[in-house]
Amino acid sequence: MAVWITDRPQAEKAQWHVPCIRIAWTEHNEEDERDTMKKMCCTLALMLVLAGLAACSRPPAPPPRADQKEEPVVIVGPVKINPHPSSLTGKTVVLRWNGNCNGDTFLNNLAGRLKNEVKQVRIVKMWEVDPDTAVVSRDLAKSQAIATAIAAQKPALVIAAQADSN
Repeated sequence: MAVWITDRPQAEKAQWHVPCIRIAWTEHNEEDERDTMKKMCCTLALMLVLAGLAACSRPPAPPPRADQKEEPVVIVGPVKINPHPSSLTGKTVVLRWNGNCNGDTFLNNLAGRLKNEVKQVRIVKMWEVDPDTAVVSRDLAKSQAIATAIAAQKPALVIAAQADSN
């Protein structure tokens, strides 16, 4: 079925036109319908691909401003790792919590187990000694300050809880 809106004079003597709806029946053609559906599906698929590409692409980074200082590049050379202590008896163990939920619970349980299993171990909970260390360090200066505070305790071992614990 097709619908057209046309202008047709209402009467011969009339000087104006009135919109008129003309309805005509057309033959139902399944091939035309399938072709139309194929075209619509291809168009929709193309639109989805383009939308996905647009969502995944990132705009280029803006150029640095004239007043913006460039961060210095820190080059780290070879690192010598200390050997593991053969025993923790009479040693200091520092527990470092980064402030995430339940990390202190995990470290408190670990401290209890160490005290029960190791004789004369000294446990230092950094978040109790220096509450400023119970944070996620987001820059080099804060990381160095935390490392200095931990090193001041002269630990044989440092155990840190870096993630949430349920």
